[in-house]
This record gives sequence, C-alpha cells and structure tokens, in this order.
Amino acid sequence: MIADNHESGGLCLQWLRDTLFPGSGFDELTALAASASPGAGGVIFTPWLNGERSPVYDRRARAGFHNVSINTRPEDLVRAVLEGVAYNDRWLHEAVESFAKQRLDPIRIVGGGSQSDLWCQIHADVLDRVVERVGHSVNAHLRGAAIFAGLSLGALSAAEVRDAAPVETTFRPDPATRERYDRLYAEFPQLYKAQRRMFARLNA
Repeated sequence: MIADNHESGGLCLQWLRDTLFPGSGFDELTALAASASPGAGGVIFTPWLNGERSPVYDRRARAGFHNVSINTRPEDLVRAVLEGVAYNDRWLHEAVESFAKQRLDPIRIVGGGSQSDLWCQIHADVLDRVVERVGHSVNAHLRGAAIFAGLSLGALSAAEVRDAAPVETTFRPDPATRERYDRLYAEFPQLYKAQRRMFARLNA
C-alpha cells in the first residue's frame, strides 16, 4: 500500500472560511465554488499554509493566490482553493507513481474533504484518475487501524483488504476539463520553484 499526505488539505478551506467567509458553512462554500467555472478564472492557489512535507520538504513554504485580476469573484477564490489542494495532490501523486513505477488508477480518497462531491470530482478531473470514496470516509483512519490489526493477527489476508473498505461513490474524470487543468497545473510546481528562496528569506 502507498499513501501520500500533504501538510494542509481541508485546513485550507477552513482557513478560507474563517478568514474571508466567517459564519459560512462548508456546504455553502462548496456550493459557491460550484458556481464558478473549472479553472477558477485562471486563479491558482498554492496550499502551503503551514509549509509542506511532500513531495518537497519545506517548513518555510507559504500559501498564496496567483493570477488574481479585477474580474476575480468570490466563487473563483473558493474554487481555486479546492483546485489548489487537488493540484498539490497531483504533484504528490506523480511522485508516488514515479516511486511505484506504475500508473495508480483508481485511487481512493478519505478524510473530511472527501464528503464534498464537488471536491472529489475536482480531484478526479485534475489528477485524470478515477477517484473512489470509501464508505464512512471521515473515519477511514479507524478502519485502517482495524485492518492493520487484522493483518497482523492473521484474521485478514492481503487479498481481503480491498473488500474491507467498500467503495461508496466513484468519480470519473471529465475529458472536457482536461486541457484547462493540465495548463494550470503545469504552472503549479513552477510557482514553488520560483518562490522557494523568497520563502526562506521571509520565514527564516
């Protein structure tokens, strides 16, 4: 089993809510994001609110909105946050596939953010991978601990692991978004490379 993990995912949406949309619920924010076009009007959000640990380890990296214009609307900013986390996941996923030396598809999504159908679909579109949301995905860590215990005790075989976490919903990438997301994602790793020395200077 291979898993990737970045420093701030759902935390980015929480930060956005608390900072710019106080009093709003997560469902309200994702509904607002759904009203924006894929690509968020060209706005790219880098989600390094608390540094990053993979695929680069940099405790000084910081988040930012890029390519904001006079035409940028609140819904674009919310969608950019959802897409920025997905861009970061794609960056991680490329590193994982390079390590595994194979295409990993489908992939499974867990955690609080996985409760949003929109965010799951954005991940499928950005990664160009089938995304599977397991049942009770928020408590996936508890199920994972039970599965590892079952494997250790011999109560569960490796062949039975997949069925022990049944899929609730499947999200398939939309080909109509492919060119747009590929073009925006191509800028994403470059934003880190262009700013890493600035991060080091400002956050020393």
